[in-house]
Amino acid sequence: MSSDEHLKSSNVFCMLPWVHTHILPSSKILPCCVWPYSAPIGDVSTNSLKEIWNNEDYKKLRLNMLEGKANTNCSHCYEVESVKSESFRQAMNQRFSHLYDSIIPLTGVDGYLEKINLAYFDVRFSNVCNFKCRGCSPELSSSWYSDYEQMFGKYSERYKYINVSPNPDLWKELTGLIDTIQVAYFAGGEPLMMEDHYRVLDELIIHKKTDVFLDYNSNLSKLTFKNKNICDYWNQFSQVQVGVSLDDFGKRGEYFRHGMKWEETLKNIQYVKDHCPHVVMTVNCTINAMNVLYVKEFHQKLIEEKIIQPHQFQLNLMVNPIELRVQVLPKELKQIAEDKIRSYVQEIEKKDWGWYATDRNINILNSIIEYMNQQDLSHLLPQFIYRTKKLDSLRNESFADTFPEMAKFIKLD
Repeated sequence: MSSDEHLKSSNVFCMLPWVHTHILPSSKILPCCVWPYSAPIGDVSTNSLKEIWNNEDYKKLRLNMLEGKANTNCSHCYEVESVKSESFRQAMNQRFSHLYDSIIPLTGVDGYLEKINLAYFDVRFSNVCNFKCRGCSPELSSSWYSDYEQMFGKYSERYKYINVSPNPDLWKELTGLIDTIQVAYFAGGEPLMMEDHYRVLDELIIHKKTDVFLDYNSNLSKLTFKNKNICDYWNQFSQVQVGVSLDDFGKRGEYFRHGMKWEETLKNIQYVKDHCPHVVMTVNCTINAMNVLYVKEFHQKLIEEKIIQPHQFQLNLMVNPIELRVQVLPKELKQIAEDKIRSYVQEIEKKDWGWYATDRNINILNSIIEYMNQQDLSHLLPQFIYRTKKLDSLRNESFADTFPEMAKFIKLD
C-alpha cells in the first residue's frame, strides 16, 4: 500500500508519533495537543526527550497505528471524524504526508525510531496568559488560578505559573533538533507574552531557519514584549499564519473570553495587516454551548470588518469541559441553533465565494449540526449552570444580560 493510500484509508494512523511530541507547561509529554492531559506518556523534568521518544508507551502507540488498532486516547479525533469534520489527525496526515516514505519505513519491529524528528514543533513553554476564557483552566492560563480555587477549592499540586524552562537539558535537546523543524506552532497560555517563544524565534534566525512555517494560536492582545515587537520578528520569516482566538464579537465575545476588548482586538489585527502584510490571518473559533446560536452573525461580522476572507474561518468543536459542549443544550435551543445554521447554509449556497470557500463553510456548518445532535447531554445542564453562575459571580458578569435569547430556556436562578 502506498503512503497516500495508507494515509487516506486508515481510520487510526497518524503521522504525529513520528514527527512530533507535545510538551505541556507542566513538563508532561503527550503525543499531541488533543490527547487527554490525564494520560501523559512522559515527563521532561525526569527524563530526556531521547528517553521518552522510545519509551514503551511511544513504541506501542506507533505499532498500534501501523497495525490499524484504535487507541482510546485518540477518541477526540475519532469523535470529530464521526460527524464528517476534519480532525487534527487528518490535518496532520495531510500536512506531513511528504515525510511518510522517509520516516515510517525506519520504524523497528517493536516501534523503536532511532532519530527524533520534530518536524512539527509544539512546546507550550508556559501557562502565562492575560485572559481567562470560560472554556479554559489553570493548566493553560495563569489568570484562571484564582477563579479555579474559588470554584473548586485549593489544589496542593497546582501553581499559578507553570513553566518548563527551568529544565536546562530540554533547551539543549531542542536546540540540537532545530534543523528538523518544518512547522513551529505556538499557542498558550498566550505565546506573545512568553519569553521562551521569542527565544525559539531567535534560535531559528541564528540557525538561518527563517523558512520554517510559523503557525500561531494567539489572542493577539499584546504585540510587544519588553523591547520586542512581534512584527519585527515575523517580517524575518517567509511563512507566518496567525490564528486569532475569537469565539464571538462584541459583548458576547468579551464574556466568553474574559480579558478581551473587542475594539482593541480589531486595532491589533489592523496593525499586523499594515506592518506584516505577508502574514496570513485566520480566526480560530471553538464552537460551544454559548456561541453555537451566533455562528452566522460572527462569520458575517469577521467578513464585514475585513478581518478574514470567507474561507479563513477555522472552527473547532469543544469537547472539554464537557458541560460546555453544544450537546448539553436543551432541545429547544438546539433546534433554534440548527434552524439558524441551516438558514445560513442556504445563504452561502447563493454567494459568489468560489467553490472552495463555499464547500468548506457548508461542510463545517453541517458538521456542527451533526455533532450537536449526535447525543443528548442535557443531563449535564446543571453543571453548565453551576459553572456559568459561579463565574458570573466571581467576574461580575451576567449570562442573562449577555445571552437573553438563551436565558429564556436556561435559568441560572
